[in-house]
Amino acid sequence: KLKSLRLGNNFLRGHSSRVYDLSQQILKNLVNLEELDLSSNFLQGLVPDKLFEMTNLKFLNLGNSGMEFGSRDVLSQVTFELSSLKMLDLSNSLILGSIPSEIGLLTELTSIVLDSNDLTGTLPSEMGALVKLKELNIRNNFLTGKIPTQIGTFLTQLNSIVLDSNYLTGELPSEMGA
Repeated sequence: KLKSLRLGNNFLRGHSSRVYDLSQQILKNLVNLEELDLSSNFLQGLVPDKLFEMTNLKFLNLGNSGMEFGSRDVLSQVTFELSSLKMLDLSNSLILGSIPSEIGLLTELTSIVLDSNDLTGTLPSEMGALVKLKELNIRNNFLTGKIPTQIGTFLTQLNSIVLDSNYLTGELPSEMGA
């Protein structure tokens, strides 16, 4: 059974309803998929619901794919339904809303890339539970408030933190870089 489907950086195109229908058909047969990369394509339409039934996914890259999440609270859905994820890239995906505190439940994550969306609110302190995280990129959003001290205290594996082009305030936590 297929474990990896990487189609990123192509010129794949598709109109919303046809892509959605086709994706639903394809994804229903790929329940054992562990890696899915559709990034940097020209797909249109909503991300298929079947994606959130792929509970074995460890690597998910839909960054700049052209697909949309609509009004769905995608980060909450990912948190509760794709808990095995190690790498998540939803950059440039028109995601609205805040980062849910439940993001801390994704304890296997090593990389999270949510740059260039419309994320608002604060960075949840629960991100401190992501102790395996090596890359955190949430640049170019509308985040406000302070950087939680938990990011510096508990995320000792972090190699890269990219939070520029937001509206963060306060002092840099002294725990960062320790």
